Amino acid sequence: MQYSIPIINTAEECEKQFPSTLIISNFKTFDAFDDLYDKIYILTCAIYKKPMCKDFRIKFKFYPEDEKIYALSPQKMLINLNAWRPLVILNEVQKLYSTEIKVLDRSFMLEQMVNQRTRLGLESKVLQVLIDYGIPYSDYSKLFKTLIERYQKISIEFAALDQACIMTLESVFLNDYKNSEKIRELNNLVVPDSMQTSEVEQFLAQKNRELIAEFAKTKNPIWYISKAGNHIKDKQVQEMFISYGQIPDISGNVIPYTMKGNGFSTGYTDPTTYYIAATGSRLSAIANKSFMGDAGYLARNLIILARTLTLSNTVYDCGTKHMIKYYVRDGKFLHALENKWGTETLGEPVQLIKYHTHKHLIGKHVWVRHVATCALGNECCHVCYGNDAHLVSNMPGMAIYNTEVFSEPVGQGILSTKHLLFTKANPLTFGETFSKYFKYLSGDIYINDEDGIDVKGKLSIRIEEQNLIPVNKNDTMDHNTFGSNVVFPIYVYNMTNKTYDQIDLDGQESTFIESSAMKYFELVEDKTTGKKYFEIPFDIISSEMEERFASVETKNNGMADNLHAIMDLLDTRALKYENMHELAQDFLELLLDADIRCRSVQSEIIINRMVRDANNPYERPDFSKFKEPEYVILNINQAILKTKAPTLGLSYQEVKRQILSDALYDEKDNPCYEDYLYGRYVSTDRLKTLLNSEEEETHHE
Repeated sequence: MQYSIPIINTAEECEKQFPSTLIISNFKTFDAFDDLYDKIYILTCAIYKKPMCKDFRIKFKFYPEDEKIYALSPQKMLINLNAWRPLVILNEVQKLYSTEIKVLDRSFMLEQMVNQRTRLGLESKVLQVLIDYGIPYSDYSKLFKTLIERYQKISIEFAALDQACIMTLESVFLNDYKNSEKIRELNNLVVPDSMQTSEVEQFLAQKNRELIAEFAKTKNPIWYISKAGNHIKDKQVQEMFISYGQIPDISGNVIPYTMKGNGFSTGYTDPTTYYIAATGSRLSAIANKSFMGDAGYLARNLIILARTLTLSNTVYDCGTKHMIKYYVRDGKFLHALENKWGTETLGEPVQLIKYHTHKHLIGKHVWVRHVATCALGNECCHVCYGNDAHLVSNMPGMAIYNTEVFSEPVGQGILSTKHLLFTKANPLTFGETFSKYFKYLSGDIYINDEDGIDVKGKLSIRIEEQNLIPVNKNDTMDHNTFGSNVVFPIYVYNMTNKTYDQIDLDGQESTFIESSAMKYFELVEDKTTGKKYFEIPFDIISSEMEERFASVETKNNGMADNLHAIMDLLDTRALKYENMHELAQDFLELLLDADIRCRSVQSEIIINRMVRDANNPYERPDFSKFKEPEYVILNINQAILKTKAPTLGLSYQEVKRQILSDALYDEKDNPCYEDYLYGRYVSTDRLKTLLNSEEEETHHE
């Protein structure tokens, strides 16, 4: 239906367009609902940037009998209507129910500022309702396609009405800088050198939140963009207006120096910052060259393997009695178990796990119906998959989707290093006595001279002989080329009263003493205990080493580290697991620690393919019996090669080895989605006959 935009200048004229309270449930067809949506859309266009209309609100209630009347601006009403539209389909199934279907309430409203998180939250609630009422995937997928398209249309057209343009620093920041003391303070922030990397991360994150909050007061465009989600990253705001912070080096460790300056007012202010920035630019190129191939290889192998598993179209519940035991370590882990069937006590009826109703599970164990223990062999029933099975029931690429959920973010994270470098450092934990003798500054350990400790001839550092390890194992103390790594604890030795103070440091990648300092160490023996120590007096550190004892390397948990941890688990470490419970726990924790937004089922599909019958690794274990079957856990490579489909293995790698293997002719006789690529079926009966005849001839001889 085509509408012309009316001329409306006042709130009273708006009231004439919607004189009475709307009842949302009265719009029972998509045509009626869309007419309402179009009418509000036209009104929104008409009053856009009309100051006299900014206070107008559309009054409505969800059902005729509701007492509560709500009111939203036309813009907010438009967004909410778009989210509610898929629920109109429930009127088509109303005839199957004796009571009226009533699902809408205030929890389905977006009242405050809308951002990506809140919008997706509402859409998820609507989707869950459709799933609960058995709406087919093909129907609600079309409905949500329309929903997304309308959001895109709104954003484009209203950007045009707003005459959106490229923002300049002057337009988004300079005026606020002049008028706000808080913004000036944050823009000229100095980060203390005494902070370790994890503290710097927390400190700058807090300051960034303060800046965004100040932007909210001034209605700065950056505030709107940040609240919308995914358009600008917090780290970008931080680097532009507060501090560049710290970044990792090319070896994956943190450069423990907080770069001076920011993008708005100062740029790079010292040679060290220039050097670190140059290192960061090299890192992105190295990461793309070194790791993208690994990421692509992982994704390929996961797709090849997982594609052999399909969701059953005939069996809802396989009836397996075997479940996987998870430890719900935190809220993020519980979120990953959303829509899985589980129970706290094995043998009790299972319940659908929901985050908001099962928070008591945090810190406890829960038994979960799991894809890995499904009894359907190369299929998976809907109960083992979980209540999200509706989302993929008609999806030909179900398995590909589930693997890309966690493999694709890894590759994208590596690619993003060219745009933004993050640190996610392990926190350093200093022992109680550390600050008595030492201080930490920008990655180095110095003698603490602030408390007036008289160190000359009284104190020394002692390191047990086996805990001072040359970087080059062939080095000697007299000719140390690269320096040595220190294993904590170390000891402060009081030469006067012959006592020891133990110094502990945890969380570091390594603690390193430069080779130039190694010549000052002497090997001594404690005559009381007989232990040997490498010793260096405090006054030598003070006079010859400018009070710096050692450097601390902090490990950065970057995306490449996550990639290799995942690859290591699915390759080498997988073979060390003796039960599925530990593998399932570790795999899901690893994905969550990598900040990959996924559900447990995505990891379960891979584990399902890796678990095989102990007596025949080409077959899945039989989980249909009460007694748990004997099984083995294969790695990804073995799982692909030991599949019953010959074309799958031949499409993978090690082709020559497979052709020469007897298994190609004796074990591999299943069809596969790869068969179509090979043109036609080729019988191996003749080859088997020939092989048998040769064996008979050999036997007679």
